[in-house]
Amino acid sequence: MVMGYDYGDLADMGDGTSEENYETEAANSGPRHKIVTDDNGNVTLKIGSEVDDEADGQESAAADGDATEVDDEDGFDPSGYMFVTGQAQTIDIPVMNMTGGDAKLTVYVDWNNDGAFDGTDEMHSTTVADLATTAQITVTPPTASTTLNDELGFRIRLTTDVAMSPEGDASDGEIEDYLITVMGFDYGDLIDGTAGTDEQDYQTQSANGGPSHKIITNEDDMALLKIGAELDDEADGQQSSNATGDVTDIDDEDGFDPSAIMFQTNMPEDITIPVMNMTGEQAKLVFYIDWNND
Repeated sequence: MVMGYDYGDLADMGDGTSEENYETEAANSGPRHKIVTDDNGNVTLKIGSEVDDEADGQESAAADGDATEVDDEDGFDPSGYMFVTGQAQTIDIPVMNMTGGDAKLTVYVDWNNDGAFDGTDEMHSTTVADLATTAQITVTPPTASTTLNDELGFRIRLTTDVAMSPEGDASDGEIEDYLITVMGFDYGDLIDGTAGTDEQDYQTQSANGGPSHKIITNEDDMALLKIGAELDDEADGQQSSNATGDVTDIDDEDGFDPSAIMFQTNMPEDITIPVMNMTGEQAKLVFYIDWNND
């Protein structure tokens, strides 16, 4: 009897985990699934339409090392989804379960980009019933802790095994590895009670057309354009009566101190705003002040 195993293909630079360094190769306890077939040689449990066997993990920088002879990485298309911090994203994954019993589909996402799948909300699973052809999993990139604008490991495992981890052996099924990118946005926090505008009622929430800024970063994950020293991402506008809703996780409202200035009608006031622009081009800073309180 000859057995075959399916392996993953996320980057694996050596033992242990770190950014762009996952456990993929067999020597590093990388995951593998025994390919199980019926009497006619048909695979009984798989992700997508194809599955092939390898001698070892097919580690590669782009997570495409397992697409050479047979492209069996066909269960998920990252380009078909837009991942944004704080926003739920439901993923449809084609599967086939002909085992006669339930199987489990597990998705691991390396939100904090440390090469391990043990952080907050980095593991999600669902039951795949016998004869099922599709599975759904909803993931939400965490605000404040997700690495933005970088390639993050995305691992899918399907097996009838009850216990499952990102590494190690599985008695059946398949593994597929991918890379995804997550965006983050900064919102305002003026009070916003209704869709329109009125005294103490500004457009802050996204549903009311509130302003949002995509956070751009360099290769070291540092923000390239910001007001003040701090910048964080939110899922939506943080409307609040005192305009302090955006100071919870990180107080990034550090570009202006109203208590340091006394405004008087018909009297000019010079305001100094700390900013940082590392974009390589000019940016524009704009002030909006609701003088008539409408």
